[in-house]
Amino acid sequence: MDIRERILVFLEFKRLNRNQFYKMTGLSNGYLDKKGGISSDAFEKIRTAFPELSLDWLVSGKAPMLRLPDRPETGGRIAAELLQSSTKLTDLLRSINDQLAQLSTEMNNFEADIRSFRQAVGVRQYDDTFSKLTSDDVLAAEKPQPRLRKKKK
Repeated sequence: MDIRERILVFLEFKRLNRNQFYKMTGLSNGYLDKKGGISSDAFEKIRTAFPELSLDWLVSGKAPMLRLPDRPETGGRIAAELLQSSTKLTDLLRSINDQLAQLSTEMNNFEADIRSFRQAVGVRQYDDTFSKLTSDDVLAAEKPQPRLRKKKK
């Protein structure tokens, strides 16, 4: 397989047609149909248009078709994405914290209203049965009880 055939394989992989390739690289129409080698100028245009394409693969066919991204670029991109995600999470946590503070204030206001109401109607002590329940009590109450069958006489 020669260089032009490998370019066609790459184009098939990228789902690009020849005209799209010519527009992206600036190479003339029909360039892939010519015989012979490829100039260094054409290599540069291809490399610029497709930085992910391995020129080693293009020349020899022995390396992987796609280049591994450069480590600094990848690390920088990942760091930027992490920073952006971290900022979003921080904003979300602040929003949740603000909502919790608002709900806590509202709950305290409701409790004060309840105490005022009890005093107004003369209820001295309120026995809140539910607040004394443990999770085991709740689970036991939710567990279905077996039915006992009556014996026939």
